[in-house]
Amino acid sequence: MGFSSLSYSLTTLILILVPLLHVLLAPYTKVEESFNLQATHDLLRFGPAGQEHFDHLKFPGVVPRSFVGSLVLSAIAYPISLLLPLRSKFDLQVLCRLVLAFINSLGLLAIRSAFSRSFGRDVGVLFALLSVTQFHLPFWMGRTLPNMLALLPVNLALAFMLLPPSKPAKTSRGSEKRVLAGLALLTAAATVCRLELVLLLGPLGLQALLERRLDVLEGFVPGVASGVASLGMSLTVGVDTYFWRHPTPLWPELSAILYNVYQGKSAEWGVSPFHAYFTSHIPKLLLASLPLSLFALAVSPPTPRLLAAPAAFVVLFSALPHKEWRFIVYVVPVWNGVAAVGASWIWRRRAKSLLYRLAALGLVGALLLNVLISSFLTFVSIHNYPGGAALSTLHNMHPPSANVSVHIDVPSAMTGVSRFGQLHDSWAYDKDESIVDPTEYVRRFSHLLTADPAAHEGAFETVAGVRAFGGVELDGRWKGLRVPRVRRAEKIWVMQRRDWEAPRGKEEV
Repeated sequence: MGFSSLSYSLTTLILILVPLLHVLLAPYTKVEESFNLQATHDLLRFGPAGQEHFDHLKFPGVVPRSFVGSLVLSAIAYPISLLLPLRSKFDLQVLCRLVLAFINSLGLLAIRSAFSRSFGRDVGVLFALLSVTQFHLPFWMGRTLPNMLALLPVNLALAFMLLPPSKPAKTSRGSEKRVLAGLALLTAAATVCRLELVLLLGPLGLQALLERRLDVLEGFVPGVASGVASLGMSLTVGVDTYFWRHPTPLWPELSAILYNVYQGKSAEWGVSPFHAYFTSHIPKLLLASLPLSLFALAVSPPTPRLLAAPAAFVVLFSALPHKEWRFIVYVVPVWNGVAAVGASWIWRRRAKSLLYRLAALGLVGALLLNVLISSFLTFVSIHNYPGGAALSTLHNMHPPSANVSVHIDVPSAMTGVSRFGQLHDSWAYDKDESIVDPTEYVRRFSHLLTADPAAHEGAFETVAGVRAFGGVELDGRWKGLRVPRVRRAEKIWVMQRRDWEAPRGKEEV
């Protein structure tokens, strides 16, 4: 007995709601998300013509990034914001992130639909359950990383290209059109958002050729060329040359690849062994989906071809010394789909024997373990944005009319402070990193957000400390047992100049 149509509908809703819930639980952002988040704010606040006010001109980063994703996100969020009673700019940040999470949920639904058509409704239900009980993908789907801005076209491309060929012996015109659409989407995502996606484009294109779903002369070359020309190069070069005020045509993703790969600068952020993606990052990303996907490869003959290109992508990416889970996050949905095939094989046989019933019980236990792990990681992550919480604390201390000028140091800016969070136009917010003279803080600022209060103790006093995740210790107690306990420690402090006077009377908060 399989899952009902009601179960399928409910898991559709869950697949949409869980990423949205993650946004609401952890509304602040970190430095990895900064460029696209600040660009989205500036586009909404100042418009495309107000470049002189844009954050990236003062804080450009080590390499330029594309504005295209932020343009699309702001264009979708703007009309929605007009219909909602938003109380502050920070509500607009949450709205933008909710929009992104919803858009990326549509990509997951496309992957699920492809697997459901090929393997049945049970696989679609189990795909949703495996996906929403993981941590990394649902938590980050609403975060403005370039990888997340590329996720929708990548998922659509994978859904188009990894369906089993309708006619294995020769190319079907309908199948070829889907492959061409997938190649165009993936090429556009590579040229605009993340150029390393060519490492996925190559294996997928080669697989389509080997399976005779694409003709090398009629399909592959024109597909890539049209994707680059119409959906990628002309768009990103035109848009980003304008916004970066570059004197010559600018392709941000090429600049990033030259800096990180050709010049080898990414290694400065850490080097991992060749096998790290397979032995560390993929197990963390997939959780229970990893053993289930390996089981599926053994019991379901169609599944190896579904993981061939994603696995090749990870192998090719492993040649780069610097490794982060977000670089390979695109393979997670397909891997979950294959895992769902393995889980469905077990679930459908649960009534046949005691062994199958035990296996089905183990499947339920694996999903519950996913929930436990993801809940713990979510709890930790919620308390990992002290900079944003510190700025909110300062806003709660004084009214908009107060003469506040606040300096935001690097650790604060990296852990939750964004332009969306700078609520009061009458206040001065400054992230100047060039200050070396301590007296300049006294001269210019009434308040500080700092990770080093001792450096300012003379002229400033601490008025609040914000606690954040400080590690896990095995000193908790539950019914006499030692259990892990999350330790929280003060990470960012709000300081006020000793001679600064807060407003009095009715304006006080």
